[in-house]
Amino acid sequence: MAAAQKLADQGIKAIVGPYNSGVTIPASRVFNDAGIVVATVASNPKITQQGFATLFRVAASDSQLGGKMALYAAKELKLKRVAVIDDRTAYGQGLAEEFSKVAKANGIDVVSKDFTNDKATDFTAILTSIKGKKPDAVFIGGYAPQGGPIKRQMKQLGIDAVLMGGDGICSPEMGRLGGDAIGESVYCTQGGTMLDKAKEGKVFADDYQKKFGRPAETYAVSFYDGMMLIAQAMKEANSIEPKQFGPALAKISYKGVAGQYDFDANHDLKQSPVTVYRFKNGLPVPLTSY
Repeated sequence: MAAAQKLADQGIKAIVGPYNSGVTIPASRVFNDAGIVVATVASNPKITQQGFATLFRVAASDSQLGGKMALYAAKELKLKRVAVIDDRTAYGQGLAEEFSKVAKANGIDVVSKDFTNDKATDFTAILTSIKGKKPDAVFIGGYAPQGGPIKRQMKQLGIDAVLMGGDGICSPEMGRLGGDAIGESVYCTQGGTMLDKAKEGKVFADDYQKKFGRPAETYAVSFYDGMMLIAQAMKEANSIEPKQFGPALAKISYKGVAGQYDFDANHDLKQSPVTVYRFKNGLPVPLTSY
């Protein structure tokens, strides 16, 4: 909150971020009071239900990320039994709740629900309990620093199940932290269409690799598109003042790298495609978008 207030006191006009739902929810109140336009990728549905006129979500929400992972698990992988773990963050809880809801609605038995925290690294007790329930998959509502060790410890305990999650584990960091336990048995979802299927996406990925010497991280393209969206709104309003370009952003129709950007009344994307990835050689590889 202190950092958010510091930005507000400096007269910042626009912010791209935060990426974390637990940070975004309280910070958004400060930014709203200051009239700052915010383009966030934070995915908890509650964020855009606050009714803030200057707050926009430029990526998929938990409803889409968790729900479509559950649909893929049921329809494509034909999974029947899933254990769910969340890290108690706003992001992790929201994601796990949406996954569980859609999984149950599509015939998957959620055999257990456990929680940890976003600082934990030892999941032996939780996974030992889960092993006895013989799940086809473990879903983690959380990030790579928990997802990687969970997959390693699943292998150590002999849990023959895939690991699934949202965009928080859909990054090269997950491959680094999970090591050889990752194999090809980790699936994740990320907002946007398959970058390698679009000319703009391939150019972005290649340019990012050249500039930073590593593959684009999970939110890179969304942050890029968010900044370009704000710039376009400023151009259309012929102003850098939030009171002028904020309404222009609400009405904008913009083709970005990750997809088409048009906002609904809550400032969520009207169309928010989600891509399912499977890890290969330590990196998430896109399978399908829907």
